[in-house]
Amino acid sequence: MPAETTGTAETTETTETTETTETTDWDALMRLGLGALRLAPAAFWAMTPVELARALEGAGLARPAAPALGPAGLARLMAAHPDLPPLPTETER
Repeated sequence: MPAETTGTAETTETTETTETTETTDWDALMRLGLGALRLAPAAFWAMTPVELARALEGAGLARPAAPALGPAGLARLMAAHPDLPPLPTETER
């Protein structure tokens, strides 16, 4: 069965759980899983969203997700968009 919805427009993945959103098109996923991948219903519903995504990618039915932002990418992002300096305190004014 689908996971509980969070009410956001993104999918959040953690090591413990994967939460799907209200925007998940279960009809389309069922057509792909049961039709294109020819999964049995029990196998389809036993899969996690990540497992289904990887199966669809492997079958050429979906593009792989972008890789996660690593330390080097985070450093580049932080250099390109630095935080604003802190506002002066009452005594510094």
